[in-house]
Amino acid sequence: MLSVKKTTKKKLPETCTPPRAALALCPMAHSDDDDDALFGEDATELGHSGSALPLHAVGGSRPRAENSRHPHGDPEGDDAATDERALLIGSTEEEGGEKEEGSGSAGNLDAAGARHTTTQLHRMYYSHFLSAWGDRMWQFAIALFLIEIWPDSLLLAAVYGLVSSAATMFFGAIAGHFVDCSPRLRAVRVSLWGQNLLTLVCVVLICVLLKHKDLHDGTFWVLVAGVILSGSASEVYSVVGTLAVEKDWVVVVTKKDTALLSKTNSTLRRIDLSCKILAPLAVGLIMTYAGTLAGALLIGAWNAITFPLEYILLDWVYKSFPELHHKEVPKSAGKVSVLRQMGRPFIIIYTNWKVWADQPVWRAGAALALLYCTVLSFGSIMTAYAYYRGISEAVLSAGRGVGAVFGIGATFLFSVVQNRLGLVKTGAVSIIAQLACLMLCVVSVLPGDSGDGNCSTAAPDDYSTCITRRNVELGFLITGVMMSRLGLWMFDLSVTQLLQVRVPDAKRASINGVESALQNVLGLLGYVFGIALSNPRQWPYLVFISIGFVTAAVVLYLTYVAYDRKTQAPLPAVQDQDEEMLQA
Repeated sequence: MLSVKKTTKKKLPETCTPPRAALALCPMAHSDDDDDALFGEDATELGHSGSALPLHAVGGSRPRAENSRHPHGDPEGDDAATDERALLIGSTEEEGGEKEEGSGSAGNLDAAGARHTTTQLHRMYYSHFLSAWGDRMWQFAIALFLIEIWPDSLLLAAVYGLVSSAATMFFGAIAGHFVDCSPRLRAVRVSLWGQNLLTLVCVVLICVLLKHKDLHDGTFWVLVAGVILSGSASEVYSVVGTLAVEKDWVVVVTKKDTALLSKTNSTLRRIDLSCKILAPLAVGLIMTYAGTLAGALLIGAWNAITFPLEYILLDWVYKSFPELHHKEVPKSAGKVSVLRQMGRPFIIIYTNWKVWADQPVWRAGAALALLYCTVLSFGSIMTAYAYYRGISEAVLSAGRGVGAVFGIGATFLFSVVQNRLGLVKTGAVSIIAQLACLMLCVVSVLPGDSGDGNCSTAAPDDYSTCITRRNVELGFLITGVMMSRLGLWMFDLSVTQLLQVRVPDAKRASINGVESALQNVLGLLGYVFGIALSNPRQWPYLVFISIGFVTAAVVLYLTYVAYDRKTQAPLPAVQDQDEEMLQA
């Protein structure tokens, strides 16, 4: 026998107003104006937890949470409507707390919700693939563009890396604050427009420089400055998109389910690393056989075509998860006075860095950041160095691809090792493995002085010897870097998940923004070393400096492991006095 419990009418808090207006005025909630209609009573029904289930995820039924109402619902709604909703899902109760026969349908609802979540995650994966492919083509090609524009020097590649790292360092915390304080779809929209338009501007300028290589006056330096500034600004917008989708959306969509979150993080990283194999290979082959200009045109065309597709896919995900429409917003999201506008960015940076430092997991984040101060990766400096020594674009892209294969293996191995050792110990094993593999890079610089390293300048009698020596040295170097990707990406996945689940929800993007900024601070330092030691003869010094930072990262992370073994501290609360600094 069905029995229906009547719900009592509750008076809304004074801070809230009836539906729709309440969506904008209720504290700690946000929604996009253009999606306002999605929140009506015909679209969702919220339970006592405040989360919403889409109707199509439960077969058209409206689940009813006991003793709860939609927080933005109509306070004047009659009891009949409540009774009707309860009858639609066959809600039953039995004396003694025993389950009714119809309660078995809960499993079907869970299965339908799981299928719905999987479908939307796949759309996120497709969008991530389009973005990652373009990013990987650009990251590989930019160093080759710059060394083609100004041959015989690593200077332009190092300056580009320096400026882009500095931009992300300064604006990383601000980007995180923007994501935390903005509706989720708006943050994604801003990121996509900014990143793709600026990349197109940068490609146009590169094409002009490649077409007119005889420019060496003021016009040349103006165009080079435009390339560096527009490319660096696009990197900042890319950080906004990464923080919004990979650090925030995935946590909401997976509902903090540890296994599903780990699988989602691994899949996103697997897509990224797969693009590392194919994207550089594709653009490298095109640049080798069709010319550098053709590679630049390919990158520009890719960004122009895929930009609307990325937005459509993420918009579908957003509309399918009402949970994404609501988010806790820090008090600092309010307006500030005109007098504080000039100092606001610096206040945001200080506040977010302080919040990051208050987290017990900061040691793990700092250890990951230390790994960015290195030239022992397939970044612009090592790519330019190998290219200078005579390695072709195709070989470089192939080496980068093999390294990505090791990284893809890490995404599969990560789940296995994590299940056996746990998240924290997995990070320790992986970073130690990375350091061990990089010892091969040390071997590559031990034989001694190899001149300027460029065999094209060697005497005819010494040419074959120079080629053999070059191949051995670069063989150890590239092999060590490729193998180290296995430990690196396992460690990256470990720390990424720690920074998702062991930080406060309301500050997740800000904390990860600071982490991104710190990574770029160390990356910037690496480029400073690259500029100071830009002579190819000085490459061994860069190798030893890089090994030193990896060793420091190992030591710092082991201190976090020791701390974690002693205690698992609760999440520290965000200090009100820090938030008040951002108020008007």
